[in-house]
Amino acid sequence: MRSVNVLFLLMLSFHEMKSACGYECDPCAEDIKVLSSKDRAAGFQKLTRKSDRIRRWKETWYKFTGGAGDKMATADSNGTYCITPPSCGAKFPGYLDGDHPADLKVGESVKRTVCFSNGRNCCVWRQEIEILKCKDFFIYKLPKVPFRRARYCGNKVFLLSMVLVSIKFIKKETQNSGKL
Repeated sequence: MRSVNVLFLLMLSFHEMKSACGYECDPCAEDIKVLSSKDRAAGFQKLTRKSDRIRRWKETWYKFTGGAGDKMATADSNGTYCITPPSCGAKFPGYLDGDHPADLKVGESVKRTVCFSNGRNCCVWRQEIEILKCKDFFIYKLPKVPFRRARYCGNKVFLLSMVLVSIKFIKKETQNSGKL
C-alpha cells in the first residue's frame, strides 16, 4: 500500500510540474499551431468569408509557414503604408504595426501591436500580441480577433498578384485610430 501511495505522489508531482511548465518552458519546442494556408498570405487578394473569430480559436502560440509565408505581414518599414482588404482574404486584414524585432535573442519575447485595416482606416482596431524569437523563426501569441471577418495575415506575396493586382496600400497619415 505504501509503494502505491509513493507512486501516486510521484505521478501527481510530475503532472503538476508538467502543467506548471506548460508553454512557459520552451514554446519553440512545444506543439505550435501552424497558420499555413495560401489564402492567409498578404498577397492573396480575393475576399473570403474566413475569420479568426471562431469558437475554437485559442490564445496560444502560432507560427506562419507554407503558403501563408514565414512570418506575420508587416506595414512598410518606415510606417507610411498599411495592408488593406482583401489581403489574406479578409475584410479586416491584421498585420504587425512596424517591423519584427531585429535584436531579440532566441527565447526572448516582446509585446507588439497588430493593426486591423478596413480599407479606409489603416488601424481601425489595435490588438496587443506577444512575439517570441525561436532559432530560425518567430512565433506569435495571438488572441481571438476583435470582430468577424478579421484575420492575421502572413507575409507571403505572390508575383502574379503583384503584377496584376498589387497589394493596395493607403497612407497612414490619413488614418483615424479607433474602433468600429
